[in-house]
Amino acid sequence: SEPALPPAAFDDDDEAAALRELARCLGPMLRQLPAAHQEAVRLVDLEGATQQHAAVHAGVSLSGMKSRVQRGRQH
Repeated sequence: SEPALPPAAFDDDDEAAALRELARCLGPMLRQLPAAHQEAVRLVDLEGATQQHAAVHAGVSLSGMKSRVQRGRQH
């Protein structure tokens, strides 16, 4: 097996490709979540939104969004 490269060895294209692959793999799992949790995990973990931004987008409180993200991740 090849040794792991330090994070600086990856460029933005590598990171974007890895995130696309991760999103593709997680898609089936996300679709099993309740809609509110699905949206929270997608916005925060896959799209990189802050929990505050995701809360505003969803029209919920910050604590409500934190709860949705946490529960979505647990499921």
